[in-house]
Amino acid sequence: MATSSDSMLAISVFPSLTGAESVSDEELAKQSVINYVEAVQTGNIYESVKWVVDTRFSSTDEQLEQYKESLSSNPFSDVSIKSIVPASNDTFTASVELTRKDDGETNKVSYQVIKRTIVGRY
Repeated sequence: MATSSDSMLAISVFPSLTGAESVSDEELAKQSVINYVEAVQTGNIYESVKWVVDTRFSSTDEQLEQYKESLSSNPFSDVSIKSIVPASNDTFTASVELTRKDDGETNKVSYQVIKRTIVGRY
């Protein structure tokens, strides 16, 4: 099993805009990871970039191009969120296993999930 740690950060939805005031930060973090993963699985790179701050790229266009290339060259067939644990007051760490379509290899990745206010998001 391969292991990696990405510099991407999933972003939680702003609770007051979704009517989710009673939802815990942990649930919002988990939903953010689910939203990101589902966007990637369906090949919707435009939706996927809405859920991350990916510091590996200097522009959104560069990020979109790399995501598109990655999805076409190394897609995954199955995703399993293993855990979401608090790292601090405003961050969580999500452990996710990705199974690759071509060879069945399982990759374990960790995503830092942050609580961040941006236009329409938390």
